[in-house]
Amino acid sequence: MKAYLASMILLVLSPLPAAALDDLLGWQSTRWGMTEEQVRAAIQTDGFQPMPPPPRIPYKGAFMATLNVGDARCEVFFDYPAARLNHVTVSCPGQTDVYVRLRERLAKLYGEPIPHGLDRQEWIFPTTVVMLDGRLKERAVTLNYYPAALYEQEKNR
Repeated sequence: MKAYLASMILLVLSPLPAAALDDLLGWQSTRWGMTEEQVRAAIQTDGFQPMPPPPRIPYKGAFMATLNVGDARCEVFFDYPAARLNHVTVSCPGQTDVYVRLRERLAKLYGEPIPHGLDRQEWIFPTTVVMLDGRLKERAVTLNYYPAALYEQEKNR
């Protein structure tokens, strides 16, 4: 079981294919601009099961996914303004220790991040920006994937 979890963590946090990390094209097999049905097919190919979001979460998407980071259960949400994927959030609610594990794993995969204080790290690729946010660890550690073009637009506002 531990080997299975370790392989799932590697699968979840690594780009497909590794491509020497010159660029990161999205989260897992998803790509920016995909429709909701294309995302569903892509995450199923990656081994995730789409599931309806729990009623407690004000989420407008038709499905979400879950994954484990060590013993922490995290939720994956997909955002589709204008009916196209433009944001993926991995949220690990109530998991205060997952920030360090994620930061270490992402640094191995993507290189050293750009720090924004102690609990916020950023990796910038030509196509995708990845932001790890642990500022509210008692609520949730979040890992956000954005298209780089959208990130630049938001930053310049």
